Parts: sequence; structure tokens; C-alpha cells
Amino acid sequence: MRTNAKLGFLILFALLALILLNELNVQFLSPNYPYKSGLITSADEYSYFSPAEQFYHTGEWNQNSNGEAAYMRTPGYGIVYFIALVIGQQHSFFILKVLQILLFGGSIYLLFAISRMFFKPLLALSIAFIYAFLPCYSGFVYYTLSEAILPFFLFLWVITLLTPTRKWHWYELALSSAALVIIRPQLIVFPALFCAYFLIQRNRTFWALLIGFLPIILWNVRTTFILGEWPGIHPIYSTTNNSLYRPPHKAMTDLFRVWEYRGDVFHENMGLLSIDTTQAARTKVLQTIPIEFHQSVERVLHEFQHFRHLQATAYNGKKLSGYLPGERQLVQSIQLVKSDLQSQHLFTYWINTPFQSFKQLIGTSMMNLYVFQATWKDSIIVIGLKWLCFLLIFCGFLSTCYQAIWNNNLGLQLIAISVLVSVFYLVFFQRMNEERYLYPYLGLFLFFTFKTIHHLSSLRNTRIER
Repeated sequence: MRTNAKLGFLILFALLALILLNELNVQFLSPNYPYKSGLITSADEYSYFSPAEQFYHTGEWNQNSNGEAAYMRTPGYGIVYFIALVIGQQHSFFILKVLQILLFGGSIYLLFAISRMFFKPLLALSIAFIYAFLPCYSGFVYYTLSEAILPFFLFLWVITLLTPTRKWHWYELALSSAALVIIRPQLIVFPALFCAYFLIQRNRTFWALLIGFLPIILWNVRTTFILGEWPGIHPIYSTTNNSLYRPPHKAMTDLFRVWEYRGDVFHENMGLLSIDTTQAARTKVLQTIPIEFHQSVERVLHEFQHFRHLQATAYNGKKLSGYLPGERQLVQSIQLVKSDLQSQHLFTYWINTPFQSFKQLIGTSMMNLYVFQATWKDSIIVIGLKWLCFLLIFCGFLSTCYQAIWNNNLGLQLIAISVLVSVFYLVFFQRMNEERYLYPYLGLFLFFTFKTIHHLSSLRNTRIER
């Protein structure tokens, strides 16, 4: 059987296995769990889907909510949902699910195509097989998150970059760069690094990458024009929001980054302080914070409680257009505490917290489905799969480090460096991460693992021959 036929059957059976596993996973969820046509809902989906629905009905891209932040989130994933709306409004989430399943199938093909450029067909098929059937690589396909489609677009960008002899290479590279960045702006590091390299080399490919930045640039110009200022790469905060996401929450995020690396703990704490003004609530939050920070932090926790109570009572449901009474002073107070703690606990801020963030991000099996976390968690097979997936992810990260240093293909080396820069950003600057932030890189981790094994085997054979 020819390689293409084998790949076709592999993708077909992989998608059937994916559908069977995820539909079964949905059946084990609570009947009251808020899923749509089998897609598991997320806290972010409103900011993805509402703008697309507004645009479909009114021609204006916004979240249909009070506040200028309704215009901010980049529209990449929302555009995919808009396509689903156009195809069939009444069944838009089912169509979105089908699109996400097909894009996962496309990612299997693209990873094979990337691997085939450097390995023999059988080894390339083996890489595609592992990626297709191990659940750590497909855990978010049934989620209403941009992670569901990001691997496809990252692989598309990689293979477009690595095949410069194609006739339409410039256009493809510009389009794939634009799609990648408009879906997840933080991934701009990939085309940006190559853009800088091609500029230094005076390679005309620089212009294709530069054109690829135009959509995200125009989007930021639009947002800056609406807000009167650039909102940054996490555009969720605004003084016009009548929600949790106002400047005090942003200041609290920066404060907690001094010691906190668990995003779920931080969000639970902010949620508790927003609905409970009692000492008991503050005590519960302080129990999650290292004791050496308690004295400095408790006062601003109390002030934050008071502010959220004011917002929820005096300004409930009102349209806001600036700072609330005392809000600017609260932000300054939180920033002052953050600066003091950062200077007093240099090791914690610069070393320990990023390291703990790294451990949490890398130390995962990425087997996030409910059946693996609850229903079948004690199964020997599931436990074995979790260890296998963890080892592949961890070895993939180490292999990416190896490829960033020792690789005779400059393109692959720069891609590996781009991955490491992205991970460094997550653990050092963002700190409080969710495991899913690592998900787009897992396929590249797998590829670099095999590339490293192949390289080390070649070195060993060369030494033996000598």
C-alpha cells in the first residue's frame, strides 16, 4: 500500500477514534453540564462567539456588552465560528465541531508532511500515528477554545515556511502568518523571529512575513482608536467595563505574580473576594498565599473587597466611562505593595515563581478529558497512558532545547528557538498559566523528539564507522 493511502486510512481511523472517545466523554459529564452540540464550554467562549453573532446580525464586530473591551479580543477563532454561522445558523455549534475535527485531521496530515521532509516515509508515518492516537495531542478538539484549531495553523505556518520553492510561497506565508497571529497574538514570536532573520540576510521573504503582520496591526490600530490607548497583548481590561476586568483586577494580577503560579487559584481568590466582604473570605484567600506576604497583602485584599462591593451595589448594571471613586487610589496602593514585595523577595520573584510555573506547565500529561480525570482515572491503562504522555511532553521540551542549539537546519533551529521563547514568556512573564497554553507546541515537541533521536543516532553511527 502506498504511503498516501496509509496516511489516509490513519487519519480516517484517528478521527473515528477521536469522535468515539469525545462523544463518550460528553456522555459521562453531568446532564446539566453546559455543552453545545457536544462541544465543551469555556469561560472565554462569549468573547469568541458573541462578536461573530453580532457581526452576522448587525455587521458590527463586538461582544454585545457594556464597555470598550467588547471590541478588543482578536477575531481569529471568532471568524471560524462565523464561518459555521454562515454555513448553518441553526446548527452553528455542530458545524463548528465538524470544522474542529477536520482541522485536527488536517494537523495530522501537516505533521506528516513536515516529518516527511526530514525522515523516511515509515518514520514520518510513525510520528503521525503517535500524534493521531495519543489523547494528549487531541484533548481540546471538542472545546470551545482557540486551542482546538491552533495546532493546524501552527503546522500550516511551519510547512509553508519550510517549503520556499513553491510558486505561491510568498502569498501562502503571508496568509499563514496572518492567520496564526490573529488567532493567538502571543504566537507572533514565530514569524517575528524569522522576519528579523530574513531582514538581516536581506532576503525578500522578509516582506511576506511583514505583510502577514498587517491584520494584527490593523486590529490593534482599530482597538487603540476606540480606546484612546493601546490595550496591550491581553486586551481584556478597560475602565469602561462593568465587570471584574477593570484596572484593580489587572493590578492584583501583577501583585499575585510575585509568588503565585497557579492561575486557577488566583481566579478563585478574585471570585471569592468579589462576592464576599467578610474577614472569613480574606482568611481563606490568605491560606493560599505564603505566610511571609500576609501582613503586606491583607490590607489590599480588604480594599479590593470594598471596591468590588461598591461596584456591585452602587454601579450595578450601569454604563461606566472612567475610574470609579477610589479606584485609581486602589490601583496605586496595590502597585506599591507589589513593588515593595518584589524588591524584598528577589529570589521568589525572579527565580522560584517562574520555576514553579515552569514545573506546572511542563509537568502534565495533557490528558484533560473528564473520563481520564474522573471516570477511568484509576485504570492501569489510563495511568500508563498518562505517564507515557508526560514523558513524551517532557522529552519533547528537552529535545526542543537540544534542537535550538544543535541543528544543521537553520529553519528548524529558529522554530525551536521560537518555541522556547514562547515557553519562557509563559513561565517568566505570564506565570499564572493554564496547562492548555502549552498545547499548541506539543506536536512540535513530538517532531523534535524524533529529530533529536535521529541526530544522536547519526552521530553514534559516525563514531562507530570511525
